[in-house]
Amino acid sequence: MTNDLIDAIAIVIGVFYFAYVLAGANSPLANICLLTASAFLLTILIVLEIGCVLAFQNYPLVMAAIYQFGALLLVQVCASRSPGLRRK
Repeated sequence: MTNDLIDAIAIVIGVFYFAYVLAGANSPLANICLLTASAFLLTILIVLEIGCVLAFQNYPLVMAAIYQFGALLLVQVCASRSPGLRRK
């Protein structure tokens, strides 16, 4: 969780979100890719935080994991309400 690579990935995803919104893009593929990357990153963070809680008894990370899970649920709601790719 203190790895610079994870922070850099989160920053890149956030920059792409801002660029997507400011450009007014309506690309379903870009939307799906951004939501998938966010869900993947949040899932990895939740697993790492729960692992640290179990391995090192670092109990303040439980609240961080709950927060990350709430953000993951928000991404799920956004994904379920956003237009997806139409399959033929």
